[in-house]
Amino acid sequence: MSEELALKTKDYVAKALTKTQGSLGPQGWCHRDPVLWCKVANHILQKPTSAYSFIKNKNCTKNVYYDIQAELFSDPESQLIRNAWASEIAAIQFQGIDTFRESQDKYSDAVHIGEVTIDGNELFKQAKALQGFNDIHSKLTGNNVQKHVVEHVVTQEEFEDKRAKLEAKIAKAKEAKKVESTLIEVD
Repeated sequence: MSEELALKTKDYVAKALTKTQGSLGPQGWCHRDPVLWCKVANHILQKPTSAYSFIKNKNCTKNVYYDIQAELFSDPESQLIRNAWASEIAAIQFQGIDTFRESQDKYSDAVHIGEVTIDGNELFKQAKALQGFNDIHSKLTGNNVQKHVVEHVVTQEEFEDKRAKLEAKIAKAKEAKKVESTLIEVD
C-alpha cells in the first residue's frame, strides 16, 4: 500500500480524534480510550479485514466499533480517505487481474500441450485472492450496502377519506349486529 496514503490516513485520524474530543463529552470513546479509538478509526478507513475479525482480535466490542464508525462517518472528509483506499485496492485488483490472466494463459497453454495436468488448487487460490480484493473494495466504496427507499404517497385528505369510510363500515357492522341480536326466533 502507498506510504503517502498511510501517512495521510494517520494525519486524518489524529485530526478526527481531536475534532471528536472537542465535540463529545467525557463519556465518548475518544476520551475513554483514545488509542483504541485511533486503532478502530484506522481499521474503519482502510478495512483490511472484516469488522468481526477486528473486534475479535483487538479486544473491542461491537458497540464501540460501530459507535466510532458513526462518529467517523459524520465527517465528509472520512469518505474521501475511504475512497482513496478504495482506489488503492482497485489498482491492486487490476494488477491482480492482469497477473491472473497471464498465469491463466500460461497454465492453459501448458495444459493444452500436455506439460501439466490440470491443478485447480492453484487457480482456486488465485481466484480467492481476487475475490478478497473485490470484497475489500466493495466495503470501502459501499457497493456491498443495499438501500431500500419506501415512499408513502397518501395525502392527508386521502387518509381522512379512508378513515371516514372505515368508520362508516364499522358503524354499519355494529348496527347490523345490534339488530341481529334483538331479533327473536319464533318456532
